[in-house]
This record gives sequence, structure tokens and C-alpha cells, in this order.
Amino acid sequence: IATFDNIGAGASGDGPFARTHVWNRIEPGDVFEVYPAVYEGPGQMPWIGPLARNAADAGAGVAQRPTNVTIRGVTVNGRRPVLRMGTTGDYNILGHGLIEVDGVDGLTWENIDIDGTDGRWVDRAGFFVANSRNVTLRNVRVHGFQDSQHNGVFGAGGNSGTLHLDNVRLYDNGGWDGPAHNVYVNASDRDPNFTLKVTDSWSSAVNVGHLLKSRAQVTVVEGTLLQGTDPQPGWDCAESFGLDVPNGGRVTVRNNVFVKAKAGSCANGVLFRYGAEGMDNARLHSVEVSHNTFVAASPVWDDAGHRNMPLGFYYPFAVPGSADAPSAPTTVTANRFEGFVTADLDAGSRYRGTDFIDIPGSLG
Repeated sequence: IATFDNIGAGASGDGPFARTHVWNRIEPGDVFEVYPAVYEGPGQMPWIGPLARNAADAGAGVAQRPTNVTIRGVTVNGRRPVLRMGTTGDYNILGHGLIEVDGVDGLTWENIDIDGTDGRWVDRAGFFVANSRNVTLRNVRVHGFQDSQHNGVFGAGGNSGTLHLDNVRLYDNGGWDGPAHNVYVNASDRDPNFTLKVTDSWSSAVNVGHLLKSRAQVTVVEGTLLQGTDPQPGWDCAESFGLDVPNGGRVTVRNNVFVKAKAGSCANGVLFRYGAEGMDNARLHSVEVSHNTFVAASPVWDDAGHRNMPLGFYYPFAVPGSADAPSAPTTVTANRFEGFVTADLDAGSRYRGTDFIDIPGSLG
């Protein structure tokens, strides 16, 4: 276990994750402990990935991919470290994210909060992951990236294995750039079983974007609160969707709580949306939505009176298994619905599955 007083290059350029010499700092299985402080400013932003060695160095060549590395914050007197973006760029990374992970084979980022408040200079996210396998964020907060109009967590297309968010608190991210979301994960171009897994987490207060958006081949969300809100001060609207899985795939949504409020005129009213941008024929498809609670804190999502809805399968909405729906094994069972108004909606918009409890709301 190595201990450093900076996370990126540091003022002297000797940090553990300096892009100029990362090849000789990381060995398989390494654990890096980070002690409580606010790490901010040029040289403090970590690059985690292999780089070509400098030709002037002995044994010049391509560095080994960081493998099974853990970067763990240490809690002292109830305080843990915070990585804060600040207002100026950092020479240590490419500017895609406050933390840039590219070309890693196993990484756990644990107990170090990620704060984008007042930042302006990243072009994707707080935590940016590309070309990596099996990356985990655990016991962290990712917030404040609305100030730069970007995602909280972003997964590019070259990832494989599982991107796991475990006990992650996401809020105050998003914006019109894309738009951006609390979490946005693209499909893998190399792993037909690439998985986004979100467990025991809490996503709320996203500006314009979605609470979770997954194009991954496999999406698993369990034990998580997806809490929609009314627009916050300075926002045009709040979340567009709760969980959006636009290209289908294998999806498990179990033991979660979904909340939808009056998000605003540039939002949408669906808490869980599946396959609405077209089903990807190159992947397997299946859906399980079970033992969740869906709550409409407001019966409508805009001033025009469009109604909030818990579920939206395909587009136009269709009842799974009907002649109007694509073929995908679907189980929707044992869910609870509170506050939604179903009168005069079509069958696809009223769909609840089986063995459900429905406590309808009122437009009055």
C-alpha cells in the first residue's frame, strides 16, 4: 500500500497517476490510499491507464495495462477525500473527465468523492471510462457537473466486462450538452455481454438529462432510488426519464424505488423506458421488472397536463407480447404503482404486468 499527498501529477510532477510516467508507478494488484483533503488544481487530476514509455527511458516500450488496481479513500474523523474540478484545465489529462480511466483491466475507485461544482473545462463527465474492463465505483458521491453541463459518469464504447456503481450518490449533474445525464453508458463494441450494474445507489436532481441511461448490452439496477424532482433553481427542467434503456438488451430492474414529479416542459413523463430508439438486432433481449415501487409525486410532468407514466415499452408504447411489440421475453410482476392516472390512456401506457398493486392518483 502506497501513500501519496496528491492524486494526479502533483505540483512536482511525481504523483502516482501522472501521465508522463504512469508506466512505472502501477503494478498489478496495487492499492493506493488517499487521505482526507480537497484535491484541486493543475496536476491533481488522475490519469489511470497505460501510456507509451518515453524513448529516453531504459526499456522503452508500451506500458502494461493497470490491472486490478484499487484507489481507496481513507476516512478520518468522519471525513473522506474529495477530488474537486475547479475552474482551470489540467495538463495531466485529456479533458474528457475529472478522472480519466482509459485502458484499465480491473479498477476500484472507492470512498473518494467527485465534485464538479463551479467547474467549466471537462468535455464529458466527472468519471470518464473508455477501453477498460471491470471498473467499479463504490461508496462515492458524484455531483456538481451541471455547472459544466456534463454527465456525472460516462462510459465510452470500448469497455468490456462490468461497469459497477455500488452505493454511489449522483446529483446535480446533466445539462444541454447532448443532453448530459447523471449516468450515461454506451454499448460495447467488443463485448456482447458488457454490463452496467447499479446497486444500492441513489440518483436524483439531474438537469435536463436522465437519472440513468444505458445502451449497454446488459443492464442491472437493484436496490436503488431513482428520484425525479421538480426543476431546481436555474434549470429549464428536471430529469427527462428515470431509467432509459433505448436499444433494448438484457435488463433486470428489481427492488428499486422510482419517483416522478413535475419535471417541466422539456422533460418526459416515463420512469422506465425500454427499446424506444429501436431494438439492436445484434444483441439478445429480455426484461425483468419486479418488486419495484413506482411513485407519481405529480400526476403530470408539464403545464400542458401530459401524464406521468411508470413504464414505456418500445415506441409507440406497446404491451409486451402483443402483436405491436418486438419479440423479447418480458416479466413484469409484483410491482407497486402509486399516484398515476390511467383514465383515457392507451393499453401500452396503462401496462402494469401481473400481480401488481395500483393506487391511482387524480387529476382533480
